[in-house]
Amino acid sequence: MASPSLVSSTHHLYRVPSGTAVTAAAGFNSSTRPLEQGLTTFFLNAKRSLESKDLIVRALDLVNSTKAALEKAAVLLPKCVYLRNALEGQLGVVRGLNAVMKQGKKSFEDYVQNTGGDFEEAKRGLSNILTNLKNTTLDPAFSPKRQDPRTLHDFVDDAGVDRQWTEIQSMIDRAEASINRYGESLMSFDNDLASLEASMSELPNTSSKQPSILHPNQNPVPRSLSALDHHSVNLVDSFEKLNHHYEQCVDALRRSEVAPMQSSTVGLTQSLSPEEFAVLESDSQAVEEVLEDMAHIISEMENIFVEHVQGHIHSLESCYAQTNAALAQFEEFQIHLGSYIVASTEFESAQKEYQSLIHPALDRLANLSDFYSGFARAYDEMVVEVGRRMGIRNKMESIMKNALAEIEELYEHDLQKREEFKSDTGEFLPMDIWPGLIDPPMRYNVEAIGGDIPVLKKEVLSRALRTVNGL
Repeated sequence: MASPSLVSSTHHLYRVPSGTAVTAAAGFNSSTRPLEQGLTTFFLNAKRSLESKDLIVRALDLVNSTKAALEKAAVLLPKCVYLRNALEGQLGVVRGLNAVMKQGKKSFEDYVQNTGGDFEEAKRGLSNILTNLKNTTLDPAFSPKRQDPRTLHDFVDDAGVDRQWTEIQSMIDRAEASINRYGESLMSFDNDLASLEASMSELPNTSSKQPSILHPNQNPVPRSLSALDHHSVNLVDSFEKLNHHYEQCVDALRRSEVAPMQSSTVGLTQSLSPEEFAVLESDSQAVEEVLEDMAHIISEMENIFVEHVQGHIHSLESCYAQTNAALAQFEEFQIHLGSYIVASTEFESAQKEYQSLIHPALDRLANLSDFYSGFARAYDEMVVEVGRRMGIRNKMESIMKNALAEIEELYEHDLQKREEFKSDTGEFLPMDIWPGLIDPPMRYNVEAIGGDIPVLKKEVLSRALRTVNGL
């Protein structure tokens, strides 16, 4: 019965070309001793080739390890993906919170800067008004008993002005201090966020648009397992051929030992034919080549396992370790986040306090500016009022002077008539007939009561009038 041969398909077990058979037969005819030695050599080589069973064991070990790796990958991959996505989601929330806090800080900075600018503008305006009051001398006619000259600024409550300036400046200083404190907290927040982003950037991505070990379709373990299975089948097939060759050698050696040891060619031919010996010899020569092929296969299997299986599992384990490290970093960040939330709450409180106080304070400062601006304007209007009163008084005095002149004429006329009456008729009338008969005419005494008006120079009145009329 024919059996598989180690040599190529052009050589069949127990069938060799006629030339080979003749040569073998010639060998048989020459001597039986070399043939027995040849069988022993074939046997020993075949027996040593069975040590390649260790390669089969190693191949099975690689296959089993790859199966275990496939199971491990099935566990690690979803964990890595889940944690990666969860951390990415948390990172998005942290980024959003950081952006909101920065926007809040920027908005308040702009608000404080704008209100600070309003304060500086109002302060300059009030300062100009106060300077104008210092430069406006009170006309001495308004206080004739005072020797030292006075200005309108002497009527200003400097302490009240300074108090309002200090109050507003203190508000701005407190607001800027809160912004600086909040800025320091945000700087620390930025550093933590940068550290989190750096850790996340080192993790494999889950986007299907880029290569990543976290994509199930990029898992090389299943393909590697298929390749290792194929190689292990080839190894087993090669080993079975070696084992069959060994069994054929054992059988041939046993048959040669059992058969009668005769010196004739006929006896040896009955124990082992020349054709059988040629096949054994050919297969024995192919043993080394088969062993080399098996060594090459196992080497390729080792490479597949190390590079694709172990490499992938190592990458997944490293990814899982890095992901857990990032998770621990996020958990540590949660502690810092508490202080950032407290800082944000304090900042919002300072912001609300400033917003509730600054505008009323600026309104009070504006009212103060309006008051002192009105005071300067009122002084000019008072000067104009003095001029008006002076004009009325002058008219009244003119009327009074004309009236007194007319009264005096009437008095003189009446006195003359009385004298004429006395001269013409007085001798006929007794003295006691009318006690007032010889009395002089009635006289009038006109007296100005109150109404003191400062006497202002004409240029003073003219200047005030131009100011009031906006000229």
